[in-house]
Amino acid sequence: PEYVYKAAGVAEQANNSAESGAASSSSSQEQVRCDVCMCENSRSECSSNGCGHIFCNTCWRGHLAVQIQDGQARRISCMAYKCGVVCDDELVAKVMKVRLALQGVSAAIAAAGAAG
Repeated sequence: PEYVYKAAGVAEQANNSAESGAASSSSSQEQVRCDVCMCENSRSECSSNGCGHIFCNTCWRGHLAVQIQDGQARRISCMAYKCGVVCDDELVAKVMKVRLALQGVSAAIAAAGAAG
């Protein structure tokens, strides 16, 4: 069954919730190496998709932004080589909220400058 789920671009929800429950507040201090930028980050600065692959939020933000700009917002797949699992909405919302907030502030500043 895992092969079928992976081929379809989805992950088993049971595995995802088990991994979530295993992560405790003490593990947020654990150092994790991002396989994209190869930097060590605290677990709290990283996110994982339903497939379990974990990357730093900076790399996730870059990947998600490029995919969204390319029109792939509903079919963004994990960055891991040959993974193919589609990123869930929770991951996108969590990682992109900082970027969206900054864009909102920039737009407000630009609008205030144009009005003044």
